Amino acid sequence: MLGKVAVALTDVGEWDKAREVVEKIEGRYERAESLHEIANRLIKSEQLEQALSVLGEAERVAGEAGELWQRAELLCRVARSFLSANKRDQAERIWERAILAARLGENSNQAQESVDCSSVLREIAETIAWAGNPEKALEIAKAIKSAGKREKAMKAILSLLDQNGDEL
Repeated sequence: MLGKVAVALTDVGEWDKAREVVEKIEGRYERAESLHEIANRLIKSEQLEQALSVLGEAERVAGEAGELWQRAELLCRVARSFLSANKRDQAERIWERAILAARLGENSNQAQESVDCSSVLREIAETIAWAGNPEKALEIAKAIKSAGKREKAMKAILSLLDQNGDEL
């Protein structure tokens, strides 16, 4: 609820008030998610300097979120936003953090955490392929522990390559 209020305040140009509201969000996942959404709104309104600052904060908070799959998922989203702001180096650095978190989670003794992390790795691989690095995407996809998630990632990446007329 507070996240939606903060985003709405951002939409009407009340960034200082939005920041105050975000600080009141207790859960790290929810706070990072709100910061990410605010940054996307700032990118769309061409307030790039402020957006990059908020994305940096979103990255920091995401890196401290609860479960490993949540960290990886949030970091992947933040990386996509850095890419949309034409900050590819930051995006690639953050994707590496997301990959690391997801791979750690895949090796968890908790079955659900492992499966969730495989799902996030699939998402990361597909996003990296879409961002123009199919070789890296295939490398990530081939290492996914869950056979089903690995197969879906490989199919999606190969389909994207086929649609674009690309070859490896």
